[in-house]
Amino acid sequence: MPDNLQEQFRQLESLERTLVVRFATAIHVLLELYDRLTIPQATTFLAVWAEEGLNVSTLARRCGVKPSAISHQLRVLTSRNIRGVDGLDLLVVQDERTQDLRHRYVFLTERGSALATRMVEVMENGRMRRIPPMGILERPDQPPLDGAL
Repeated sequence: MPDNLQEQFRQLESLERTLVVRFATAIHVLLELYDRLTIPQATTFLAVWAEEGLNVSTLARRCGVKPSAISHQLRVLTSRNIRGVDGLDLLVVQDERTQDLRHRYVFLTERGSALATRMVEVMENGRMRRIPPMGILERPDQPPLDGAL
């Protein structure tokens, strides 16, 4: 890490440093468990896991991106088929129609919950050793993804 970044990190409060390290660990574990994710997709997944039921615009703000970027991430993270490639089926976007506004809320799917549960197990049980990919998340209607998710 360049000196100026190390100095910025040192200037953070103790709790902030702890949160940064935990977030980095969570991203690392998530990417090890499910190597098809990009870092922005992993960040979106973690934000939804941390607070299910957020509307899409709030989720975009929490992730620090524009709504169009979150929409792209959600297309991949849901079960949508894009150009012949199935989505990852980790999140679901539910629409709710109200008087004048259409609200869209984001939740974990059963598959997303299984991934989150596995992340917690790995992080609690020795995150320093090699993390095997999650074969348990294979969808029965799809062939295995090169032995990993």
